[in-house]
Amino acid sequence: MKLVTTALITSLLVLSACTQSQNSKSKMIPLLQDTQNIISTRPQNQTHVMAMVKLQTPSLLETSSKEDGVTIVNNEQSAKITAEQDKAIADMKALDKDVQVLYKYRYVLNAVCVLAPISALEKLKAVGTIASWEGVGTFDRPITFSTDGLAAATKTLTERNSAKFIGAEKLNAQGLTGKGIKVGVIDTGIDYTHAMFKGVGTAEAYKAIDPTKEALGFPSEKVRGGVDLVGTEYDSASPEFFHRVPKPDLNPLDEAGHGTHVAGTIAGIGDGVNSYNGMAPDADLYAIKVFGAEGSTSDMVVIAGLEYAADPNGDGDLRDQLDIVNLSLGSGYGNPKILYSEAVKNLAKGGTVSVISAGNSGAKDYIVGAPGTATEALSVAASIDDGDHNWHFTASIVKAGAEEISVETIEAASAKKVSESDVTGNLVFVGTAATDLTEEQIAAVKGNVALIDRGAVTFNDKVKRAAAAGAIGVVVANNQEGAAFTMGTTDKFDIPAIMVTKEVGAKLKAALTAGTGASIQFKTDKTIEKPELIDTLTGFSSKGPRSIDGFLKPEISAPGSDIISAAMGKGAEVVKLSGTSMAAPHMTGVLALIKQSFKNREIEVSALDLKHVAMGTSKTIGDKDGRYPVTRQGAGRIQADVAAMSEIIAEEPSVSFGEINIEAKKAVKSVLHFKNVAAADKAVSIEFVGNEFVQLTNAQSITLKAGESTAVKLAFTLDATKMKDAYVREMDGWVLVKADGKELYRVPVLAVAHKLSAITSKGLTVQSSVNDAEGAAAVLALKNESANAGEALLFNLLAKDERKPLAPSYMNADCDLQAVGYRIVEKDTDAGKEQFVEFGVKVYKPMTTWNACDISILVDSDKDGVVEQEILGSNTSSIPNFGSEVFASTLIDAVKAREIRKSYEAQIEAAKNDTDALAKLKDQEKYTDAITDQQDLTTYNNSTVVVVQARVSQLKLDAKNQLNFKVVVTHNEQASVQMDDNLANEKSFSVSMEASDQSFVGLGDSQAVNASSEATVELTKGRGNNDLLVLLPQNKVSFSDALNDLQLLILKPEFKAP
Repeated sequence: MKLVTTALITSLLVLSACTQSQNSKSKMIPLLQDTQNIISTRPQNQTHVMAMVKLQTPSLLETSSKEDGVTIVNNEQSAKITAEQDKAIADMKALDKDVQVLYKYRYVLNAVCVLAPISALEKLKAVGTIASWEGVGTFDRPITFSTDGLAAATKTLTERNSAKFIGAEKLNAQGLTGKGIKVGVIDTGIDYTHAMFKGVGTAEAYKAIDPTKEALGFPSEKVRGGVDLVGTEYDSASPEFFHRVPKPDLNPLDEAGHGTHVAGTIAGIGDGVNSYNGMAPDADLYAIKVFGAEGSTSDMVVIAGLEYAADPNGDGDLRDQLDIVNLSLGSGYGNPKILYSEAVKNLAKGGTVSVISAGNSGAKDYIVGAPGTATEALSVAASIDDGDHNWHFTASIVKAGAEEISVETIEAASAKKVSESDVTGNLVFVGTAATDLTEEQIAAVKGNVALIDRGAVTFNDKVKRAAAAGAIGVVVANNQEGAAFTMGTTDKFDIPAIMVTKEVGAKLKAALTAGTGASIQFKTDKTIEKPELIDTLTGFSSKGPRSIDGFLKPEISAPGSDIISAAMGKGAEVVKLSGTSMAAPHMTGVLALIKQSFKNREIEVSALDLKHVAMGTSKTIGDKDGRYPVTRQGAGRIQADVAAMSEIIAEEPSVSFGEINIEAKKAVKSVLHFKNVAAADKAVSIEFVGNEFVQLTNAQSITLKAGESTAVKLAFTLDATKMKDAYVREMDGWVLVKADGKELYRVPVLAVAHKLSAITSKGLTVQSSVNDAEGAAAVLALKNESANAGEALLFNLLAKDERKPLAPSYMNADCDLQAVGYRIVEKDTDAGKEQFVEFGVKVYKPMTTWNACDISILVDSDKDGVVEQEILGSNTSSIPNFGSEVFASTLIDAVKAREIRKSYEAQIEAAKNDTDALAKLKDQEKYTDAITDQQDLTTYNNSTVVVVQARVSQLKLDAKNQLNFKVVVTHNEQASVQMDDNLANEKSFSVSMEASDQSFVGLGDSQAVNASSEATVELTKGRGNNDLLVLLPQNKVSFSDALNDLQLLILKPEFKAP
């Protein structure tokens, strides 16, 4: 095994050599990160770029076949790929000798990853064998949530745990333990010295290992193989270049803890007291290390991990191919059209299924993460099992006058632990603590507990002000209905701090107002029981559907709350973590059991069959408000014991109609194929259960022939008339396969319906001749021929733009500018009436959300080519270290922003040999001083329209009172065929900020047009000669690369004197 690993690392030696030589050059310019590509904050001295270069010949797994269960690749094609890669590399090096190869991929992709000088980029892209060129993207280190109370959690662990809850333990008792199944853990590595992996089981054994060198304990009986693809110091988001180039080594020892915990859930061996077995305790583990000791990883590395899974020993014989890989990693708002989706698809074709966490960003539409958004991946949401620690909680006692109330002890992230704080005190209310406390408040709070309302400032600021005033504790009252939650403080505080609900806070404040007093005892021996939480979803689990096309993701739920598993470097100890990172390995282990079950029954199944049968045998879950939508729970919560014994497998994971236009009612069709793997025919009924917006109109009874696949044609009616005022609605449910009234199988159904308006123009008339039109009345006649109301947004047209180049299936052409207009409007503000300029931006294809697109209005008042201001329409998460995530129109002093960036780059250069200093600098790139104003950004989700604005008084104008600018829309995904889309081929526009100089004046806010009605809009003709741009965000969208939608009208006026 050691020989195999050495051979694999040898193939990467060019990468290590490159790293050493590049690092020795003191003048090597760092590839400073700007993941969002805001124009004003982009690197100024970047000389090199890392890129995935996809070549033209299909990868080996794309054309592979199966013989006796083994994947067979074509030897001739293998030789062709080798020759093609050699030629591409030679051609690139001939153009620039400094091109360095970082990785080669043959199985999941035919591609090479290169480090290349930016100066040669355009020449390199033109190399004849190259199919596409994609910049390397970053995956943040997975977020998990740790809680106290481990000792209490393990008291009843043998009675109630996640393995028993989902039926895995039952299967283990029946002999299904994952024996003979090979599982890859693409993560931070595995601590193979831990007792859960049959290691020595001491902390000393872990400490004795140098993670950069070969170790005697690896490979082991349990961790049978693996590879460290990056090395200890790797961090793809490091501000210093040296740390962003992988340095592979021979030892995949975990240095961060995440991968060890994940591996324990998949296949660890518990002690039956403080730990319990993983789902598949006899499965073989492979540690595929893609993270360094700290920081992020990149898609080039993750894809290298998928490549390893296809042929771990690299000998071309795929009998050692892994059966399942677990990826508890990703990034939100995952785009399916990106290169790693192609890699996941090809790996599945070769026989390996990828199980991937959905993300921990909560119930926000479309936020489910990639790479789990790859169609062939199994995306996993996090649910809550019946372990006592999931529904028995420690309690604090508050008193409101004479009333004693037990509240759940929900602590601030970085405050002193309540378990270590024997604090009891009287409450003093200090409002929101939005500013420093007054002397009177300080005197009152000192020696007491501060009661603070949520809102206005961060939780950290609230606790900090209370602590500075001498408070012995903090209670924050929620200002919204619903449960309290963990406050995300960052500073370390030496006082306890908890949150209580809005209702409890109101009682406490009422008692203080009435003079009856209020107090709290933080630490008690009381508990609160909440059995209603069992078999519900966690609040952090990311919601779908998939961005861009509305395909169903996540696809299944599994336990991910307070999961107990191996603690890295602690010998035999365990730790309690929460996250969809913990849910995915439950599914990975279960798929190993399912595969073993089918193998024992001599039933051949594909990688995707494993995914589909797990989904098809899951159960519906919900909370007090009813069942969850499929975009939160997927098909349902896993039932391992049911899945492993299933005799039906669907060839499709779901019926996903995606984003769909509907005016009133619409009939749609689909076909499902059910395989009966039993020895006897099955008489079944096909039924449907779902929400009120979708119905199955052809429920039927059929016979599934033994050993055959049966096509079942399904007809649905989608009903938008029940959507009321909503323009977008998830229509969902399940197709159920039943026998004798018992559910045997299910397939989730999802349509994301867009309720349509159909607004058109009957004409734009200026009531004058063309010669005396200035100041004349104008009338826009609109007609809505739909049963649904809609709105029209009016702008003076700036320009139209051509489509981006056509994108291959693994890339995208989103954020593709179609037209931009402007209008000058007057608004009431705190300062009185002010003028604003608003830009209506239209793209060709609809955006489910606008997170992927940054709209930049680049102001150059003197037209010298140096941008002075940037009006940025984006999510504020695009601004480095901004600290919040809201959509806004942000006015940036571009000169100041570039100065900040230049200073930051100088700091990086000065600290490049100091790892600790570099780590601290990560959070220091802040542009607060360059932000001069911020206004609303009006986004229309599931449409092609967004409106950016700025105060005219804040803009730099020329001597003629004109705004001189360009318009750019940037796509934040690395796999875009064109990242920056410049309006009208980088044309510069000059627009007078005198309202009467517009072509049309009085365009105002959006104009509502009721269903099946007509409307007239009265305008005034200004001095300008622009056409009128009408944007219609509720009209029909189009996903076509050739056909336009109906959300745009460009109108030339007709001049007609009365």
